[in-house]
Amino acid sequence: MNGSLTATAADLVAQRPDVTREVETLSRVKQITRILFSREPKPTEERLASEFLGAQPSTAAWQQFVHALLLTNEFIFVD
Repeated sequence: MNGSLTATAADLVAQRPDVTREVETLSRVKQITRILFSREPKPTEERLASEFLGAQPSTAAWQQFVHALLLTNEFIFVD
């Protein structure tokens, strides 16, 4: 799960034009959540994302954020 395929996928999602055009952190979090989960983020998820990413997230922070989402049960398993 922490191999190069997942890291590459996370980087590709984080660098998508529809993601990178979002300037504000919360807007970008919402766009990534829509892409990966086809839903809006819950308020708790927004808060946790903001805490993790900080005020000025780096490219590496965005990749780590997406990487973590790719490893969630919600992304991996179908209910």
